[in-house]
Amino acid sequence: MISNINQAKQYSEFLSRWLIANPEWENWLLHRIAQPIDRKVLEAVFQENFGTLPTSQMAEQQFCSALRIARQKTMMYLGVRDLTDQASLNEVMQAMSDMAEIALAYASDYAKQQMQNDYGLPHYPDGSEMNIWIIGMGKLGACELNVSSDIDLIFIYDSDGQTTGGEKSLSHHEWFSRLGKRIIKYLVEGLMVAIAAFAIPKRTLNLEEIAMIALTAAATFSILDTYIPSMAVNARSGAGFGIGANLVGFPGGL
Repeated sequence: MISNINQAKQYSEFLSRWLIANPEWENWLLHRIAQPIDRKVLEAVFQENFGTLPTSQMAEQQFCSALRIARQKTMMYLGVRDLTDQASLNEVMQAMSDMAEIALAYASDYAKQQMQNDYGLPHYPDGSEMNIWIIGMGKLGACELNVSSDIDLIFIYDSDGQTTGGEKSLSHHEWFSRLGKRIIKYLVEGLMVAIAAFAIPKRTLNLEEIAMIALTAAATFSILDTYIPSMAVNARSGAGFGIGANLVGFPGGL
């Protein structure tokens, strides 16, 4: 199986950098790559990475880091199987879709816990809790995500009112709006650090690479500044740290 990993590293510089930064992951891979990826396998990967500590007891940075690493390991696992012709197209699409749904479930549960601590929960007039429905559109809805797909989500709640049980009260509209923004923040924030840490090489960049990084950063932060200003600050910090860590070469990577 080590030959499969070496073969995949030749095809993917991204994968090669991950394994250089985290050499212990190669042994982790060796015990798994022969096994096809299904939802049960992915749930185990996420659970293994988050450990026994309840997410409600995790600081936000700790949670985002755990979510990011679980995603990286899944992508690495699937990438080796795909690049060495062990995974079918259906396995790739289903695994990507399952990973998105699992990550979304973790992010929504954590966001709800944080919102509950500050603002309580929305309830129906009879006192029962009001939940949010998250609908995956497009390729996610059809379970056809590939490794370069984004996800299109619709957030739906039932009716307006005021939250109860927290230090402050919000309208249901405001509560669910903030919940949706936090979910997106947790899903994207870890990815920003991952891209910065591994996509930028440890060498002098040429003009084309500098231009590509500048354009990507400008477009990304422009979108975040417009729609999620609070996340833009964290994303800038994470990207800066990732670039520095990769260029300087922190022991063990990120």
